[in-house]
This record gives sequence, C-alpha cells and structure tokens, in this order.
Amino acid sequence: MQALIEDLVHNLIWTDITDNIQKNKIRDWFSEDEQDHYITIGEICRIRKEVLRADIRLDSNDAHSTWIWVDKLRTQRDFVYYKDK
Repeated sequence: MQALIEDLVHNLIWTDITDNIQKNKIRDWFSEDEQDHYITIGEICRIRKEVLRADIRLDSNDAHSTWIWVDKLRTQRDFVYYKDK
C-alpha cells in the first residue's frame, strides 16, 4: 500500500512539474500581446486529455473501442482476459 501511495504522489508531482514546464515554454514562445501567452494549467491539462483520448478511444462506441483494443493487444501476442457483464 505504501508503494502505491508513493507512486501516486510521484506521478502527481511529475505531472505538476510537466504542466509548469509546458506553461513556461508556451509563455516563452508567445509575446504578452498574444492570447496564447496567458494559457492556464487547466487548459494544458484539457488539451493533454484530448490528445490521449484520441489515442486511446479508437471508436465512439466504448464497447467497440474495447474490442478493438483487445484485438490489437492479442495481435501483439499480449495475454488479454476480458470479462463482459
């Protein structure tokens, strides 16, 4: 349990550091006269989630998306056990 908590804390800290680095890079790229200079951490997180969602959600139907992932993993010879309701 302690290892799980340590991993969670580490991931939260790493995500926070990454968000701040990205925010600072964006602010360096754009001048104070441009709207993008004032991007917030929340906007960065939302954009990251959209990018990840596009990579993870392979179909608008969640059930179909799950089966695509199962097939994809099985073709890579990964062991997949999927139990449907």
